[in-house]
Amino acid sequence: MRAIRTVKLSNWERYFENRIEYIRSKELKYLSRRKYLDAVCVYLWASAPVLITIAILSTYTVIMHEKLTAAKVFTSLSLINILIMPLNALPWVLLALVEAYVSVKRFKGFFDLQNIDMHGLYSLIEGEGKMLQIDKSTFSWTDSSSHSVKDITVTGTQVD
Repeated sequence: MRAIRTVKLSNWERYFENRIEYIRSKELKYLSRRKYLDAVCVYLWASAPVLITIAILSTYTVIMHEKLTAAKVFTSLSLINILIMPLNALPWVLLALVEAYVSVKRFKGFFDLQNIDMHGLYSLIEGEGKMLQIDKSTFSWTDSSSHSVKDITVTGTQVD
């Protein structure tokens, strides 16, 4: 909630709206490509058994010049049905490999970021063991408060 309040009070709504729309459009392009690939996988899953059966039986009769008998056809169909299950899983395995590749690229981009130098963000006060130093400060609840502490200097030292 505080982040939203900061965005609204700073009048950054249009900027963040444009950024979110840009990121969302990239995500929708990715999702549409994924769904097209999924549709191809479903098509291959549905048509593979028929196409493989036709290809095997036509190759057997046309190229090898053999006659098809009932025993050969039923034996071929039973062997093809045994092989269909692994062949049907192949498109989804390929899809999972593509998704894994994309995930690895994202992780690599994250892990390749430079480390933050914490010493550059936080520095110790120069001096002998000083951890906190406040010089000539005024503390009060409001600007016109009669109960205030004025012109105070506090130094905190490091405890071992």
